Amino acid sequence: MNESVKFWGKSYKNTVTLGMIKSGRMKGDLAMERGRRATLEERIAIVKYTLAHENNYQQAADRFNVSYPQVYTWVRKYRQSGMEGLVDHRGRPKQVK
Repeated sequence: MNESVKFWGKSYKNTVTLGMIKSGRMKGDLAMERGRRATLEERIAIVKYTLAHENNYQQAADRFNVSYPQVYTWVRKYRQSGMEGLVDHRGRPKQVK
């Protein structure tokens, strides 16, 4: 195979792979970042912001640095259960001594 064709193929492959990592299309350690935990107060603020801005989930996600699906879930839970829907029930319950 011609050397220039090999170089072009390798260059194209690297460009496509890097573009996929930067755009988030490639799933894996490089493309994925761990999400952060939002406090109850943050969740309430995010939901109120989203509702006040005509349910613009993406705008709220960008503003508060959380994911779009998480904003959507919090708004849905708020509509179904009110403030109680935003409480995080994960983890061990506190033990009473």
